[in-house]
This record gives sequence, C-alpha cells and structure tokens, in this order.
Amino acid sequence: MKNMTVKLASIMVLSLSASPASAANLIFNGDFEAGLNGWKNVEFTSGAKTSTVTEGGNTFIQMHHDSGGGVPGKPFVGDWSAIGQEIKSKLTPNTTYSFSYKYKTDDVIECLVVGFSDPALVFTTVALNREYGWCHKPIANNQWITDTFQFTATNTFPAASTPMFSITYNYLSATGGDIYIDDISITPVTAPVKQVPEPVTSSLVLSAFAGFSTLMLRKKLHYR
Repeated sequence: MKNMTVKLASIMVLSLSASPASAANLIFNGDFEAGLNGWKNVEFTSGAKTSTVTEGGNTFIQMHHDSGGGVPGKPFVGDWSAIGQEIKSKLTPNTTYSFSYKYKTDDVIECLVVGFSDPALVFTTVALNREYGWCHKPIANNQWITDTFQFTATNTFPAASTPMFSITYNYLSATGGDIYIDDISITPVTAPVKQVPEPVTSSLVLSAFAGFSTLMLRKKLHYR
C-alpha cells in the first residue's frame, strides 16, 4: 500500500508539470532539404529560374531573374516567378499564427511579395509581410535575414479563392538578380504554459495521501 501511495503521488506531480509539445510547422519542406518537393514552382518568363542550392550541408532555394523593368499593367516585360503550396485547409479559424522566413541577396530587388495567392500563383491578394507594404524591397547585404510576422486566420481569411501560401519575385523589380530563401514556417501562436500554483499542487498530493490513509485505517479497524 505504501508503494502504491508513492507511485500515485508521483504520477500526479508529473502530470501537473508536463508541458505540451512544440507547435508543428504547417509548411511542408520549409527548409528545402527535400528540394522543391511539396512546392508548386511557376516561372512565368523565360528569364526566370528557381532552383535549389546546397552550401555547407544547408539547402535553400535560389530565385533568379535575368532582367527586370516590368511596369504595372505589363507583367511580362520583366521576369516573374513564384513558389507556393496549399495552406488554407491547414489553418484553424480564429487562430493567430507566426510566420517567418529567411532571405539573402546582394542585388537590388524591389518587389518580393509574400502572402496568399490563387492556385495558379498569379494573384497575390494579401501580403503577409504587410509592414513593408505590398512590395517588400529586401536588404541587399548578402547576409541571411529573418523576417517574422503574425496573422489571424478566420472563416473568410484567407479567402477560398486564395488558398495558396506563396512567395513571388515580382516583375515590378527594376533589374534582374538573385534572391535566396530558406526556413519558411507557419506555426500557431501558443499561450504560455500555465503552471499549477504550488498550494494547489500540494493539496492535490496531500489529498491522495489522505485518501489512502483513510482506506488503510478502515482496513485496520475491519480486521480488529
């Protein structure tokens, strides 16, 4: 009986102190270690090319454009490319998500759009990196930079017409060049783990001992 009492108390303490597992990344193959597997890759113009690069054991993607010079209303004047994957079915309404990615470039790229697109990856209606406006002009210092943002999914956001998460190297960039992308993630924002107050923990454990003590006393009285 003593051993059982100690074991039950231990189980109770462990269950109270256990913490939930870390949130899973909703982006499949966001580190590109499996190449472009799981990604839709669209190269709208002949001068646009998306491929994988491996350096020092790390794999990432390279989005290359031969030229730029596109103007609004004339998208195929400049090179244009995008990658994406379906995300809407993985999102839970009324849930806030953290979104992050890394990029590196030493070229003047004036328009990188990260957001929700139609299945063809043509129309990006919502830019997740909206702090920059619709077009993000990446910092050209040839160093890896991590951008992190948050958004809240609803029943209508993203819209059914834009179920794809996408990164678009837009034709509005004035010149061509290369940008490297890695470690894309979308994870639910979890609340801090709430620890059980010490008095509550102690009272629960003491209750377990008290219950077994009462049972043992009854058995002793029964056998007298």
